[in-house]
Amino acid sequence: MRIAILGAGQTGRGFLARLFHRQAELVLIDRDPGLVDRLNRAGGYTIRFFGARPDERIAGYTALTLQDAQAGKALSGC
Repeated sequence: MRIAILGAGQTGRGFLARLFHRQAELVLIDRDPGLVDRLNRAGGYTIRFFGARPDERIAGYTALTLQDAQAGKALSGC
């Protein structure tokens, strides 16, 4: 199963991605090419929580801009 999250900002990648990353292939799509580039170069990111809850690592996603040729194909498979 593939899930696309439109908007890879703090809410999209911090809240939504952590709900689905264990259940599906994630595609993060954002209009900011700088953010997409940073996400792809990093290959993953860590979500940190307040209190005693352990950090959560998100990896194995694909990040694309709306202008990427693969974006349409990625969305059609969701």
